[in-house]
Amino acid sequence: MNLTFRDLLGLSFVITDNTEDFNAYQGPKLAYSSTHFVEGIRMAPAGLLHESGIRNQLPEIKWKDDLPRCFPVKDPEVTLSYDLFSAIFFFVSRYEEYLDHPKDVHGRFSARESLAGRHGFLEKPVVNLWTREIRDHLKAVYPALVFKEPSYRFLPTYDIDTSFSYAHKGILRTAAGSFRDLVNGKWENLNERWQVISGRSKDPFDTFDFILRKNQELGLDTISFFLVGDHGKNDPSNSFSSPAMKSVVSKMHSSGAVGLHPSYASADEPRRVKVEKDRLEYLLEGTVTKARQHFIRLSFPDTYEHYINAGIREDYSMGFADQPGFRAGIANPFRFFNLRTDQESELTIYPFVFMDVTLKNYLKLSIPASIALCASLTEQVKAVNGTLISVWHNESLCDMGEWQGWKNAYESIIQTASK
Repeated sequence: MNLTFRDLLGLSFVITDNTEDFNAYQGPKLAYSSTHFVEGIRMAPAGLLHESGIRNQLPEIKWKDDLPRCFPVKDPEVTLSYDLFSAIFFFVSRYEEYLDHPKDVHGRFSARESLAGRHGFLEKPVVNLWTREIRDHLKAVYPALVFKEPSYRFLPTYDIDTSFSYAHKGILRTAAGSFRDLVNGKWENLNERWQVISGRSKDPFDTFDFILRKNQELGLDTISFFLVGDHGKNDPSNSFSSPAMKSVVSKMHSSGAVGLHPSYASADEPRRVKVEKDRLEYLLEGTVTKARQHFIRLSFPDTYEHYINAGIREDYSMGFADQPGFRAGIANPFRFFNLRTDQESELTIYPFVFMDVTLKNYLKLSIPASIALCASLTEQVKAVNGTLISVWHNESLCDMGEWQGWKNAYESIIQTASK
């Protein structure tokens, strides 16, 4: 109710289970009940919100007017033919991710396993669209009712997995990298590595000045998430104790927020989250309350319970690595509700909509096709006054090698999104 009425529609409300009080009230009112009332709007419950715990269930999907509905109710006298509140709760609580499901090679719940992915509406912010349905019915019955909906916002975010490709790696890692280039005959890489190390060329992953300049030109807020875990196969981070690393963190913090990018290994060893948070706070010389999982290794409810225990209060992992769109069906921030404990938490979830590696590596889209898809998703978010969060990596903006041309794509995408 807080999400639907307060956050998305800007309405204050009171909940009552007293029939006499409800009937006596002269203002706008909505009955969420199987009982018929003479006045007001009525919606019938499908049962989900009266349950506790978790059971193996997936709602039936029915389409009407190019919009999916779930939790249908068979009551001819209700305003809507489905239980809007159960539908919203099911999606934003991520109920389906608590159930048994296949996992990909990184232990993740994939887009193709999701209800929205299987039924073809992952690119629709259905929670926002369902909320607008009840808004329109309230407007029709109570035309004097004033709604204060949120405004559209664009927030580009950056995952800094490794700040530098060649520089500041230390003697051993530099030697090992050079040896690999030599053995594999990668003469261009070897030459580039030593051009950077000798100071004759700028490191290709050092795109931070460009990022800051573009965001300042467009007047955008940003968040940069830094990986400071121990170096490993899927954690290519620079040494957190390096002066260069501290310099990059300070630079990105000069015009935006900084958050933690918990390592790949932290998903299997949760104690690492607090260790890595302490490292980043040392570099930042301040408190860190934001995080996004490396590789989007998000597991319900474990990841968020570990976040809360470590002092993280904002998560930006809510999105799929393999598909763009709306993992929780919503284009706005919302509170994490823990189905394991049946309690709303103090953690706020900020869903992202698209990510650079999704477009290039997972979907293998061309640059023009990527720009077109991002523009379409951007319009979806603008249409519902949502918050558009995009994910980029500093290395994807180097305009070299596999990322040739993506710097221009990035500029085009953020230009459209910032209008």
